[in-house]
Amino acid sequence: MKTFKIITEKSNYLHESSWEELFVITGYWQSDILYFKNELLFLQGIIVKYFPQLLKHKSIISLNPLDEHFIHMLNTAHELAQGFEKHRKHIEELIDNPFAYDEDKFRKEHEILEHKFAAFVLEFQEEKEQIYRIIKKSSDK
Repeated sequence: MKTFKIITEKSNYLHESSWEELFVITGYWQSDILYFKNELLFLQGIIVKYFPQLLKHKSIISLNPLDEHFIHMLNTAHELAQGFEKHRKHIEELIDNPFAYDEDKFRKEHEILEHKFAAFVLEFQEEKEQIYRIIKKSSDK
């Protein structure tokens, strides 16, 4: 299920894009990360409410809402959301004053955020897939 495409790879998009285009893309990421965070909380709620028997089963440790991996993903989502907000403020400042930041340093920051977001999306997809497999397996019994 590893299907997340990084825009900057194999292109000069990051270096050719205007500040406005980067601002829009970062806004999409910010919206997406909030959606993923809400989906994680939704899945956690479903598990706690409808599948308490799964939480007691030895092989279902990853469904435990206190599970370190689940908490790690929520923390990562929160950190990314904060990073996107900070990055968008930097872009706004660059639009107003092109000399506010070192352009190369800023674009590197953008690239790092993009890679962190891509890694999170892949991890999220894998966790969600695992949860669905376990629920399906337990409901087949």
